[in-house]
Amino acid sequence: MSDFGPDASGVSARPDDDWQDRLRAAAEVARSSGTLGKSAQINRLFEFLIERSLAGRIPKEIEVAQEVFGLSVSEQIGHDATVRMSIHRLRKKLEDLPANTLGERLVLPRGEYRLQLLAPADAATPSPEASASRREGPPGASDGSGARRGGWRSRSTWLAAGVVLMLLLSAVAAWRGFSPQRAAGDDPRLRSAFWQPLARAHFPVLLVSGDRYTFGEVDSQGKVFRELRDPAITSSEVLDRYKSRDAKQGERYVDLNLFDLPSAMAPAIAVIAPIVSEATRGQGANTPITSSRFTTDMLKAHNIVYVGLLSDLRDLCEPIFDSSGFELAPDGDALVDRRSHRRFQSDWADPSQERMLRRDYVYVASLPGPYGNRILVIAGMNDPALAESAQIVARRADLDTLTARVGKAQAFEALYEVRTFGPSSVASQLIVARATQVGHQWRAPPNG
Repeated sequence: MSDFGPDASGVSARPDDDWQDRLRAAAEVARSSGTLGKSAQINRLFEFLIERSLAGRIPKEIEVAQEVFGLSVSEQIGHDATVRMSIHRLRKKLEDLPANTLGERLVLPRGEYRLQLLAPADAATPSPEASASRREGPPGASDGSGARRGGWRSRSTWLAAGVVLMLLLSAVAAWRGFSPQRAAGDDPRLRSAFWQPLARAHFPVLLVSGDRYTFGEVDSQGKVFRELRDPAITSSEVLDRYKSRDAKQGERYVDLNLFDLPSAMAPAIAVIAPIVSEATRGQGANTPITSSRFTTDMLKAHNIVYVGLLSDLRDLCEPIFDSSGFELAPDGDALVDRRSHRRFQSDWADPSQERMLRRDYVYVASLPGPYGNRILVIAGMNDPALAESAQIVARRADLDTLTARVGKAQAFEALYEVRTFGPSSVASQLIVARATQVGHQWRAPPNG
């Protein structure tokens, strides 16, 4: 292993006593701030890199794989994405840390396995990756660029998002040549276990698209210079509560009343909307709405078809997962089987970073609502899975396979593993399909 020396940017990384003291102090801030989260792997990786950096040694990937993750050479370390994915996650977490009193920031440079203190002059001009990644903000916040989920995100108010979806529904219906006289049920897919209950539940449909609240960070002059997202902050009201709990930090954030949509939303809706229209012909007008506008009162007079990311379910999350055999991670990037404790973790990241096969997951579910209506969920953990989820519920072969697996179950769920390369899915495989119990939230009697 070679000793550290000044790198290409001119940052001195030689482990002299003063530098070591500053690095130790920065590491302690990272530990105590909660920025690293509760992941044992990420914390082990951080401690390993701190130890090596203080010693002036740059470990190789194979050393990280063996020492931190317990992988062996026989497990084809060079083809395993664990190290690179964990490095990527740690790098993003470190970007949430504040600078020290000298203006230095603790960073994990791309392509390297060492921690550095970045001088203010270098920090003033962030790299393209840093500009498109998570920044300072409340715990879990990310900037509005969409880097975490990958691809384009349309920033719009809920009204604009609703208009976009309404226009899309109209365009799709016209393109497919629907007419009021066409008999419902002509499409053989509507006889599948997934779609048939929707056609039988005589309610108009709310087509709910998952959106995400975006708020702003202001500079010392009070000007908004960055847009942020946080899975725990879903509305202006929640932001106000956060600000009231931490008044000093809260001064940095302002309500922008903005919401954005996943990049895969438009193609997913384009696939699903025609099937929904065909299944519910004659049952009243279908209405598009975003999850930020959805309320549980809307269940009284509608079937619900949710399309979006699992992290954006909002008010639908608790009743759906109350009856599910899975538990959903707070950030929506993992499902844990309650019985086997098996964890299904997406390792999909910004496809511009590393072009390699990754895993993402599709979750679909069908369950009866409390008023004789129906709730369908068509969701992905990230954009590739969201796009693939629409294809799965539109492909007759996949629907036939699902129908054969769940039989005549009144309520059921299914999980698919999606192998992705960049923003595109390569293949999907059904790994769980089972009946579920109707949660107690759905068993409440109608309120008239």
